Amino acid sequence: MPNQPFSLHVSARFIIAVFVAGSSILACQGNCNNACAQQPETLTLEQFRGYKQEAIGSGWQSTDGEIQFDGSGGGDIITKETYKNFELNLEWKISEGGNSGIMYRVGLGDGAPYLTGPEYQILDDAKHADGKNEMTSAGSLYAMYKPTNKKLMPVGQWNKTKIVVNGNHVEHWLNDSKVVDVEWGSDDWKERLGKSKFASWEKFATLAEGHIALQDHGDPVAYRNISVRKLPDSVDLLAGSTLDQFRGFHQEEIGKGWKLTDGVLEFDGSGGGDIMTKQTFMDFDLTFDWKVTEGANSGVMYRVATGENAPYFTGPEFQVLDDDKHADGKNPLTSAGSLYALYAPADKQLKPVGQWNSSRIVLNKNHVEHWLNGQKVVDTELHSDDWNNRVGNSKFKDWKKFGTMNSGHICFQDHGDPVAFRNIVVVELPGE
Repeated sequence: MPNQPFSLHVSARFIIAVFVAGSSILACQGNCNNACAQQPETLTLEQFRGYKQEAIGSGWQSTDGEIQFDGSGGGDIITKETYKNFELNLEWKISEGGNSGIMYRVGLGDGAPYLTGPEYQILDDAKHADGKNEMTSAGSLYAMYKPTNKKLMPVGQWNKTKIVVNGNHVEHWLNDSKVVDVEWGSDDWKERLGKSKFASWEKFATLAEGHIALQDHGDPVAYRNISVRKLPDSVDLLAGSTLDQFRGFHQEEIGKGWKLTDGVLEFDGSGGGDIMTKQTFMDFDLTFDWKVTEGANSGVMYRVATGENAPYFTGPEFQVLDDDKHADGKNPLTSAGSLYALYAPADKQLKPVGQWNSSRIVLNKNHVEHWLNGQKVVDTELHSDDWNNRVGNSKFKDWKKFGTMNSGHICFQDHGDPVAFRNIVVVELPGE
């Protein structure tokens, strides 16, 4: 295709924005902070500026509701506003052999947006050299993570993209399929970064907030239906030098066995009981690191109510365990990462005793995910037929309130064994 502007005269799909906004409002009718009510903001060329300059280069134009770049020059453009946690939705189409990108959390103090902002690759996979390498193909987190299960539309047709940045968690979506799901700062991230061209770029992917950039890579590209929704800020549950965001279960005080030292929550096994967040959470994304001693057992329970004798009478559990030396490790249903006694973890990679494991629990209405060291190991629906079947055949069948709470505390278990947690961060989700 020659280096000329191109357009497609199609009306905006307002129903998408209406659906997302309506879902956000409904989600906020539970226990959620005010950020849940954030409406998607439509981005036109007026919400952008040039990178390191106020003016937008001549190659960028607004035509029939599209932001078009004709390949004639003008430089990258960035949003005037900065974003911390957000969901970005848009559609794009690329010219034959074309290359472009969307960068996020971009800073202004460096030579180019890509020196700080990771990139969602926009590409004609079939005709551009970068398409031969999955790590640099369309939808990739450029040169870091290849897209999986992607469906790319042919050149000249519109592709739908979603980028979710939530704390250190990043998702790339392409035509309704999640193609990248990664944690910045995880061991896997650090290893890949160290082997990449970004290793010497000190500020790459380090900014907690930044601009969204559309790239001038010299090739024609078009965008439309661009909307961004701010997501709630994350809460560091171990911020400061005290455990003032926690309390004991059924008591205000925290037992003697628990202490916070240099950002690490440690339980020494000497007693003190379970501890839980003072705040309750409905829909959330919780990330944390943990390590156990030899033969040790612990757990993280969620949507826990205080009206029962123990947290596990209401709250499902992410099992924390030494699989090798504890008897529960012999049964996948009760092994590390499991949804205890109900769902075994799949494709898990467990670190040896004494090393840190990174974990994540996502709870969105009835949908539950457990993650362990970058792998999703449990994915299930509360109250589905499968869930009800499993509960009915388990020790939980007589616990009337088990797994029924719409909101509750997050609880860290005293199981009598030494265990440590760190980097405990929770984000309340606005719902889908």
